[in-house]
Amino acid sequence: MFKALDPNKRWRLSTGKYVDNELFIFGLQCQEDHPSKSLIIDPDDSSYVEYGVFTKEELDEILNFEEKKLPLPLLHVINHMDKYNLKTAADIRSALKKNRTFEYNPDKDIDRINYTVYGLLHEYENGNMKKHHSEIWYQTHIWSMIEVCFDKFEDLEVAIGEPMSRTNQKRKNQKRTIGGIIPMVRKSIGHKCDSIFRTYQVKHSKGLEFGATEAKRNYNDSSDHLKDALYKLPRTFKDMLDDLIETKPELIGSLQTVGFIHSGLANTMLQVDRPTEYVTRVTRHKTIEISHSIENFGAAVLPSMLSAWICAEIVNQAFQLFTSSSEEEAGEKDFSWMRNYLEKQKVLPMPITSRSTETPSRKKTKITN
Repeated sequence: MFKALDPNKRWRLSTGKYVDNELFIFGLQCQEDHPSKSLIIDPDDSSYVEYGVFTKEELDEILNFEEKKLPLPLLHVINHMDKYNLKTAADIRSALKKNRTFEYNPDKDIDRINYTVYGLLHEYENGNMKKHHSEIWYQTHIWSMIEVCFDKFEDLEVAIGEPMSRTNQKRKNQKRTIGGIIPMVRKSIGHKCDSIFRTYQVKHSKGLEFGATEAKRNYNDSSDHLKDALYKLPRTFKDMLDDLIETKPELIGSLQTVGFIHSGLANTMLQVDRPTEYVTRVTRHKTIEISHSIENFGAAVLPSMLSAWICAEIVNQAFQLFTSSSEEEAGEKDFSWMRNYLEKQKVLPMPITSRSTETPSRKKTKITN
């Protein structure tokens, strides 16, 4: 895989190191299927400093290179959200009444804020925020604030109930073929996430995937949590990004995938992009933990609501890139649709996600005359 990459398109740091080379060499030394084997760089992974792959300064440079700025709501939306920067249930109920929460509001962002605040206020008033719950409870009672942010988009949805990632399954089965020397390999299933951000799924079309969430009921650093946060989700995001880039290669520098790691009342947003030709970068944002006390409603709940809005907007912006580019192509009378079809399919110079520990090894059958 690595030999097929163009050396002139490697990512060179100011110190002279090439990110692609360092990831490849480190991956060769890893006994486990580390993301570096897929040229995925996560500056929050302490392994890079611990084993001398990159210095903290080099990781900062990697993190800040061609950084994608977060979208922010319009000022009137932020001002409306700030009306709930309060510390008692009575004050929040009073604000909901003043904001005419239950009247029709054509501004979907304002309506979404009121709806989310009312739902969380209900949980506080009933003492649910001070109790331990199942994973599905947190998904439906707390983090449904993410799904609500997608309601204003006609062509996008948040698929819930541990849906399987189509792009991850596609990558796992890309070398699958008919039986020959060995029997046909069984079809692998894709990673199942707690939710997936995608275009509305129609069985006769493949659809597009833009991100996902993974959730655990406890806020801790268990092995399962670390694996989801540092391994499963970044690799799934890379598969989604690879599929988007394969569909529209000219958008490689603009596209990104996004999602969350949830642990009880805590959430961390992840962005994954391709700042250079081959390296996939993971950017993690500050972990926000919603307080069990309503006194911290403004300090913890509002940032969580903001992060949900930002996530939905990133997905929408990526989707709009596909829509706008398709409309521009449709307006050109140069028969590009015909040329694109007649062109031979090219093998993209893109490092695939490794799968060394995902499938059992098969013994090679010796051929005898």
